[in-house]
Amino acid sequence: MNAAINGFSLTIKYNVIQVVPRRTVRPDGIGDYSTLLAQSLLERTGGNSEFIVGTPSSVEPPRKDSWKTTPVVHRTGRGLSDQLSALCQSQNITAVVLHVSGYGYQNRGVPIWLLEGMRTWHETRGSCRLYGIFHELFATGQPWNSSFWLSGAQKYVTRGLWDLCDGGLATTSRYFDQLLGWRPDMRHRLHTMPVFSNVGEPKIVPPVEDRAANMAVFGQPGTEQRVYLGSQYELTASIAEKLGVPEIMDIGARHVRPPDRLGNAPITSLGELSPNSVSRYLLTCRFGLANYDIARLEKSGVFAAYAAHGVIPICVGSEAKPPRGLQEGRHFLRWPMREHPDFRAMQANLIQWYNSHSTAKHANLVASWCLANDEIGRVQTESVPA
Repeated sequence: MNAAINGFSLTIKYNVIQVVPRRTVRPDGIGDYSTLLAQSLLERTGGNSEFIVGTPSSVEPPRKDSWKTTPVVHRTGRGLSDQLSALCQSQNITAVVLHVSGYGYQNRGVPIWLLEGMRTWHETRGSCRLYGIFHELFATGQPWNSSFWLSGAQKYVTRGLWDLCDGGLATTSRYFDQLLGWRPDMRHRLHTMPVFSNVGEPKIVPPVEDRAANMAVFGQPGTEQRVYLGSQYELTASIAEKLGVPEIMDIGARHVRPPDRLGNAPITSLGELSPNSVSRYLLTCRFGLANYDIARLEKSGVFAAYAAHGVIPICVGSEAKPPRGLQEGRHFLRWPMREHPDFRAMQANLIQWYNSHSTAKHANLVASWCLANDEIGRVQTESVPA
């Protein structure tokens, strides 16, 4: 069987279902991740993805593209189970890949219906395997926050889903430790890889010394409030001044229009762009601002985009320790800087770190699941360059 994607005809060797919270025309972390994963699976290993979306079309219409996408009619366990069973029987599905993120499936992060549906389907799944990609586990917080009171219920759902899985991928080392703690016997069937860039992986990355010292401010709506408003403006302006930034490239949809200048540096407000356009602009920047919890950088799509494009991340607003595999001064800078870094060496370290979990690496792992081989990268297309 053949499939056409991006103008090329490719042979389908196996079929996989990806269960995702949503797939829309708007930028969406997990939706975009799963789509890029599907494309890489097909191009590299002949694996065809079909999507079941956990958001009814009456709530949000699904993206219309070359990938078959079926939204749940209602968020009920029986409905999900019936849809999965029907698709598995009609399409000769090798494996189901469940993208786990509680808040994506239910606004309080407790999708009991998802757990019930997966349990019911699991009882009659036959030879079809189930694997989980864990983008979130459960929230934590103080007693005055709702996340504190919901944490136990969220943990119950996530652990229940993990108990059904034949293997999994954790997007952070902290998630890996928690999942392994719940099921120590899964050590050789659980992997950890940070997320990849949803806006492309350029084949050629210009060295930092060949770029203007421009700084990117990239992210979802709300980013502007953590960068330009109130006391954050003075902090960000001081960063731009000390780094000698001639221009700020603001990329992404915004609730509030960014100011015209950040200190002495003019701001070019680019708005929401296509992934290809985002990629082109990032390649013109030497630095990228990241106002994000440093302990969770592994799951930051913005940080992944900076890394893939050789943009030096400048992290503000977090005093947390970095996760395993990332080092301050080696892969990113925390403001204020402790010493003047070697930007060229940092860029090389950052790209090397990213290449260890690129889109191809994720696709190889999922393909190994589908081809009944749990070793990363050992797929039938090992001759394809990573």
